[in-house]
Amino acid sequence: GGGAGGSGAAEVAREAGRQRAREAAGRAAAQPETAPPFGAAWAQRLKRCRVCEPCTRKRGEACEGDFDEAGEPMLPEGVSVGDACLAETVQAGERKRLKGVLLSARKTSPHLLVKFVGTERGEPFTSLSAPGLKSSYLTRREVAAWVAPPEGRGGAAAGPRAANSDEYKLRERR
Repeated sequence: GGGAGGSGAAEVAREAGRQRAREAAGRAAAQPETAPPFGAAWAQRLKRCRVCEPCTRKRGEACEGDFDEAGEPMLPEGVSVGDACLAETVQAGERKRLKGVLLSARKTSPHLLVKFVGTERGEPFTSLSAPGLKSSYLTRREVAAWVAPPEGRGGAAAGPRAANSDEYKLRERR
């Protein structure tokens, strides 16, 4: 009595579950496979190159003119491995130019490994001016030859030295 009726209801429920599974499989087969999953379009946009904004290459792919005829990565004019350079990087959400040393070049983009050694004016880093990363891979467009700033800065920027400078202290003692 009661056992036979229970198994019949269970069989109906199993069959309804199978039917729902077949319908879901049919819907999945009817959708084109080329439709990207949710968020894939945004993921592709995020992978785009951050330097060549209008180009369509993805990050990690080389731009035209990144390699010479021998297939080696091209270096910026006036820069060779081991030389000081001016490198543009992101620091605290802002694009900053820092003095760096070109350590190496590789075939994978971004090509140039630069170690940051000072500020744009060539001054050593302080605890506040130091970048979050000591070195970074950069593209050829983010690296330029280092040109030392002139010694005398002239104008309002070259105001009197601070009262606590060593030079001031030495003059006071004499």
